[in-house]
Amino acid sequence: MKFTIAREYFPDRTEGVMTCSDNDTVFRTIELPWKNNANDVSCIPEGTYKCARYRRKNGQVCWQLLKVLKRTAILVHVANTVNDLLGCIGIGMKKTTFGTLLTKSIVGVALSRLAFNKFMWMTRNEKSITIEVTSVTGEHK
Repeated sequence: MKFTIAREYFPDRTEGVMTCSDNDTVFRTIELPWKNNANDVSCIPEGTYKCARYRRKNGQVCWQLLKVLKRTAILVHVANTVNDLLGCIGIGMKKTTFGTLLTKSIVGVALSRLAFNKFMWMTRNEKSITIEVTSVTGEHK
């Protein structure tokens, strides 16, 4: 099963639309901004990645992107904003803005746990999956 993430880059985040080659499912993704692939502060480079199941310390199973240049433990997991990430990919059902009139608003994804559970259910019978990360604008990172 293959998924594609079409990214759009912003100074404080990277937004994406994740689609599946097998059906019409669409997810939204949130990642850290591009900062030259620096650990814990940057999204990963564009490319095509094979993924394997990974069991986190909390026991939750998710997908890990393999052979990411100069990076380890890049996961697809529940996350609503870049504040929930250290280089991984947060998955949601739709784009949203968090905050109030009194706080700085932050763009992220909503319904992350629902999206993650749907993603894991869709891939439940897969031994591996592929995720291709591209740019909406053709601007390669």
